[in-house]
Parts: sequence; C-alpha cells; structure tokens
Amino acid sequence: MTPAIAPRRLDWLRRPGLWIAAILIAHAAVATGWSLAVPLFEEPDEISHVLYVRYLQTYHKLPVQDTNSEGPRAHHPPLFYVLGALLTAWVPVDGYVDAIRPEVNPNFRVVAGDTQFDNKAHYVHFAPAERFPYSGLPLFVHVLRLLSVALSTGAVWLIYLIARTLRPGDAIFALLAAALVAFNPDVIIFAASVYNDTAALFGGALVLYAVTRSAARGLTPWRWLWISAALGVGMLFKLNVLVLIFPVGLLWLWEAWARRGAGWRALAANALAVSLPFSAVTGWWFLRNLRLYGDLTADSAITALWGKPAPTSALYQLSTLLDNPIGRFGTGAWIAFPDWAYIVARILILLALAGSARLAWRWLRARRAAARAGLALPAFWGALADPAARLWLIHVIAALAIEASVVYYAVTAVGWTATRFMYPALSSIAMLTAAGSLGWVRRRWPAGTRAGVALGASLLKLGLAIYGLFGLILPIYGPPRAPRTAELASMAPLDAHIGDVAQILGYHLDASRVHSDGMLDVTVYWEPLRRTDLPYSVFVHLFQPGVGSLSQRDTYPGQGNWSTTVWDPNQPFVETFHLAVTADALPVAGGQILVGLYDRNNMARLPVSGHDAVPDQGWIAFGSIDLQP
Repeated sequence: MTPAIAPRRLDWLRRPGLWIAAILIAHAAVATGWSLAVPLFEEPDEISHVLYVRYLQTYHKLPVQDTNSEGPRAHHPPLFYVLGALLTAWVPVDGYVDAIRPEVNPNFRVVAGDTQFDNKAHYVHFAPAERFPYSGLPLFVHVLRLLSVALSTGAVWLIYLIARTLRPGDAIFALLAAALVAFNPDVIIFAASVYNDTAALFGGALVLYAVTRSAARGLTPWRWLWISAALGVGMLFKLNVLVLIFPVGLLWLWEAWARRGAGWRALAANALAVSLPFSAVTGWWFLRNLRLYGDLTADSAITALWGKPAPTSALYQLSTLLDNPIGRFGTGAWIAFPDWAYIVARILILLALAGSARLAWRWLRARRAAARAGLALPAFWGALADPAARLWLIHVIAALAIEASVVYYAVTAVGWTATRFMYPALSSIAMLTAAGSLGWVRRRWPAGTRAGVALGASLLKLGLAIYGLFGLILPIYGPPRAPRTAELASMAPLDAHIGDVAQILGYHLDASRVHSDGMLDVTVYWEPLRRTDLPYSVFVHLFQPGVGSLSQRDTYPGQGNWSTTVWDPNQPFVETFHLAVTADALPVAGGQILVGLYDRNNMARLPVSGHDAVPDQGWIAFGSIDLQP
C-alpha cells in the first residue's frame, strides 16, 4: 500500500493554492523581518511620510505642500495616510507633528565604493522606546510599516489573480509572476518602510486586475464602473497610478470601435461608466491642486520644493531604470548587494524581456501566415480581435506607459529615476518577465522543466531577500553582538577602566599582517558599566613610539550603532575596528593600539585607570605590533 499512499502525500505539491499561500506567507514574513531590522527613518523620506499621518491625526485636515523639505510630503494623494492615521489612532504619541529630528550620528559616512559596514546608520538608535515591544513614536512607525507589508502582500495576491486570468490553465506562470514581485528586495524594503510606493503597487495591481478580469469576462457598464472606481482608488494611493489610464483608455477605444453598431446610447453608457466613478473619487483632489498650486497634479509644488532638475536626456534616464533592479538601501543608497548580483539581475531581466519579444514575434509570424491564408485578420487588428492577445496588449501598454512616465518625471521634475516609480505597472512587468522566462523552455524538454525554472527563479529571489536581511541589514544596522565564551577565553585580557563608564575586558589582533585592502583589524571586548547622558566617541590609534599615530579611527562604539547613551550596563559586547594602514606608513616596529573615550564637543578624554592605562594621556595601550610592507 505504501506506493499508492506516497503519491497522495505529495499531492499538495501540485496544488497552486498552497504554493501561493506559501509565497504570501514568506513575503509577509521576510518583509516584516526587514521592517523590524531597519531602524527608524534610515530609509530616506520616511520621516516626511510619517509626518503626513501625524498631521492628519492632529489637525484633522490635509497638509499643504510648502518649501520645507523636512515636513510632510503633502503633494501626495491622501488615501495611504488616511488609512495609516486610522490604523495608528490607538498609539499614544506626544508631539512629532510638524517636525521629527532624530539625533544624527556624527560619524555617518556615505562614500562611493566603501564596503565597510560601520557608520551606515544616519541616526542614533536603540533608545529604550525603539526596542521591542516599542512605545511612543517607534511603536507608531512600526504599526505604519505593517500597513505597508499588508498592502504589498495584497498586491502579490492580486498579481497571482491577474496571471491566472491571463493564462487560466498555467499555474506555474502565475506563481512565478507573484514570486518575482514578492521576493524582490526593492519591493521588500519599501514594504518594510512607511512609503506610499507600496500603496501604489497595490493600487496599480488593483486597477490591472479589474481591467484584466473585466476584459476577459466581457465588458459591461457595471464592469466599467468597477474599472473606473479601481483607477480612482489607486490614484488616491499615489498619483503615478494615473498612468494606467492609458491601458484603460485603449480598452475603452477598442470596445467603442467593436460596438460602434450598437448605437450611441450604448457608447454613452460605457463612457459615463468609465468616467463618473473616477471623477467622483478623484475630482476633488485635482480641483484642490488647481486651487492651491495652480496645476492639477501639484507638479509646481514639487518643483518649488526641490528646484528644477539639471538637464538630462530621456535616453540617459531610460538607461538608469535597470541600475537598481534588486534595490539599494539606506541613506545615500550605498547599502548594496555585491556588484555581480546587479549584473546577474540585469542579464536575467533582459533575457526574460527577450523571451517575451520572442513569444510576440512567434505569434506575429503565425498571424501573418493565417492572414495570408485568409483565416485571420492582419497582425495588429488580430491582436485587438483575439481576446487573449488583447489582454496581453493591455499589459504591454501599461509597462511602456509607466516607463515613459518615469523618464518624463525624471527629466522634468526630479532629475533621477527609481525602480519604485514603476510600481503601478509592476504587475504588468511581472507578467511579461515571467512569460519571457518560461518562454525559453522548449516543448521537447522534460515535463518538469518549466516548474524547475519557476522554482529556481523564485528561490533565487527569496535567497537574495533573506541574504539582504541577514547579510546586510542586520550586520549594518544592528547593535554589536555579545562575545562568545570561547572568544573571552582566547582573548588577550586587559586591566583597563575608562572612568566609571566602561571596562575593556581584552582584545584580539593579528599583528603580523595588514589585509590586502590596507586594513588592520583590532577586536575589542567591552563591558559597559553605565549609560551616559552624553554620547562619547571612541578613538582607536595605531601608534608607534617616536613616530606618532600611523592610523586613527573615531566613531561611536558598536560600528556607530551603540552610542554610550543607549548602553546596557554589565552586558559585554564585542566590536572590530578597521584601521587603514597606508603603504608609506610601513614598516611598523613595536607599535601599539591606543583606545579611549572622549566628548567630541570639547575633545576632553575620559580618565582611565588600571594596569594597562596611561592616565596622563587618557588612553588604554596594548599590543606589540610589527608590520612589514
């Protein structure tokens, strides 16, 4: 009986409902993990989006965009922020209405090509309120981030439904389309932050689902009402969803042409159905913009806020759309995957798009052959007459329209492009990418090849997202780790106190060599004794008697993430300092490492004591270092 039972035990592997549930759960889990790991406001502009919500809660009216770049992003439509205000109404928050000014990390650095993890946090973090279970403003922000996660999860579900409508019998295609969006790190970072771009992703998916579903089932006035209402709701999430009016308009024109013999009443009914809900939902917003800013879309407010962009060509801006296909994170966007990951991602995207073009070319050749035989209309009109081809054409138009709008916006308003600007039509882009990826699989290949390609691509994306969390976000933004027992046993012990603030338990260094990147690693084991009112900086020197300091590093402890103002007393931690040693500084003979704490406001060092302290200099000295070129 075992051979008969075993296949039934594996039946769940062939159930697409369980697979899409797994994708949705995995996306929500990874995005929530990112949202907990990324400290508050490290994604640029998150403060402004939070202030929009706080303004609504406090003043019970919409903000007006002015030239204050630190205030609410008031030129955006309000639906995302209204939902956020309702969702967080129960969270007690004092202040933070007109401005949020976190304490800046004075050693924050954004340098092109910098691969070091330290001091990538723009602000000082891990005060008690910012630690789980959170309270006050941190709790408020984390609840808002959960709204972003919910919207992105809903968008992934809608993308799956769109794909099932496009290819009703092809579950592999639908699952791949959903996974390509669900596990994209660029989508995940905005799902993990307070941004209306995730709302734009959901709004765009809602519109494209309404369009695809209605076109597949047959357009009626009631379905036009649904499409129009979805477009209005999507636009109130973010203005760039409005670009989907192009595929909606194309569909309406085709329907009007196809029903031109039905009489003007039928055409008028459809025209009213497609325009009235949208106008009712969004008309007040456009009129408000016209009254406040002098134009319907508030573009003049954006120009007043940021100024006119430097002149650039549309072709250049178009070429930059593939710069960050898997995302770059944090202030300055210098937290990134290895360069090879971006190269591979671009190649795979281009191969997928080439696969889509190949499928389209094969379809066109088949239509030409059928037209010559008198069995079909010419290719273009055949695309409009063929229901399946018409659905695909809608998504092609959506993808082209969003790309054109992003380039236009970059050239005329902001001067740069971003993958997130394409979120309203990311559903269509996912359809084309998934179809193109699977389009390379030949029919004569084994039956499981398509499933293997889809699973491999999905796992590759998921693995990248998980690596981003555990390999980038947590190491860069997290507090320093506690030392392991084996480390404490093998370290070189020290007798060293820095005032009543800290004890240095010991150290570890390799004094025989410098890394190929010119770095000498110095590992220090700290035990905090108390939390301070002022944030003290740590200095670390490579010092050679008779010569002086050969290399120096100044930072807040814990790679900039563990200010003395948030220390946990009697909780040891370990950190490694990377000292840059230039070739002209070598050789070093009898060098030492000097460590201490000081107040950067007056440069006064804290007193030191213990056998390894040099009290008259205010530092701890240890090690005997000999380095050769």
